[in-house]
Amino acid sequence: MRVSIDHIVLKSINSLKLAEFYSEIFGFEILRLDEFLAKKPPFISLRLNEDSIIDIFEVKTLPKEQNLDHFCLSVTKEDFELILSKIESKNIEYKKASHLFGAKGYADSIYFRDLDRNKVEIRFY
Repeated sequence: MRVSIDHIVLKSINSLKLAEFYSEIFGFEILRLDEFLAKKPPFISLRLNEDSIIDIFEVKTLPKEQNLDHFCLSVTKEDFELILSKIESKNIEYKKASHLFGAKGYADSIYFRDLDRNKVEIRFY
């Protein structure tokens, strides 16, 4: 099974400033800046490499202990179906989402919580 990180999502009180910081420090390309400035979508994205991005959501205040919203694993369609069947067989609650933007464009996803309540997204392109 080949699994890769599709994206991570951070929260920030100033998304643009944080994106510029990462862009300056690491050379990450800022994606969809005009859309973000128009508030469509409500986050800004940074390209890490051809497979991975960081999304930065703007919030009024930062959480005291946790700043990572979720992480996303990109898998093949066959592996997606296998993982979904395992989640269902363990009666783990999940939420379906469609046409969400990620590192390789738009895709369908599911979200669920791991044992430590971390939010995990699984998707295929």
